[in-house]
Parts: sequence; C-alpha cells; structure tokens
Amino acid sequence: MRYQRIHVLGGSGSGKTYLSPSVWLRDWRVVKRSAIHLLGKSHAAKKEIFASLLNLIHWNHTYEKNQLVPARALLSRLHKNPVECRTLAQVFAVLADIPLEGR
Repeated sequence: MRYQRIHVLGGSGSGKTYLSPSVWLRDWRVVKRSAIHLLGKSHAAKKEIFASLLNLIHWNHTYEKNQLVPARALLSRLHKNPVECRTLAQVFAVLADIPLEGR
C-alpha cells in the first residue's frame, strides 16, 4: 500500500506548514510519469498499463475527499492550524515569517 507524504516544514511552535499541490497538478504529474514509463524512457517497478493510470487518477481525486478533508477536520478539532501552501512561493513566504529555532 502506498502512503502519500505531507511535507511538514518549520520547527515546534512554528504553526507547521505543509505543501498540498492541487489535484490537477497531481493529475498532470501522474499522467507525465505514466507516459514516460509507457514509452519505455524510464524503468517502472511494475508493468504500467492504461487501466492503472485511470485507477491512479481516480484514487488521486478520492484521496482529496476521503483523506485530506477528514485530516483537516481532525486538525481543526485539535486546535491545530497548519498553513496549507499550494505553491513554492507560498512556502517561501511562510518560511520568511518563521523565526529560526535555536538563535
């Protein structure tokens, strides 16, 4: 089973920031990776077929609804307010406001 990593940035007390690209950007990355594997330009751990591409795109969209929405609700109930960044520029802007730990 695969697990998607959420990239957590910042130290304790920093409010935690995580990078959450849009579902369409994730779709593009999946399609691009699958095309490279199907064309034989890169080695795949398992045989790539078109049906597996469709399954992965479907999983990507249900992940948003079935995993991220409940996770956000849980964080809210725990009074945790992470900053969700969609772009690298947003991450840099948030990190610019976080004081460095240990200084």
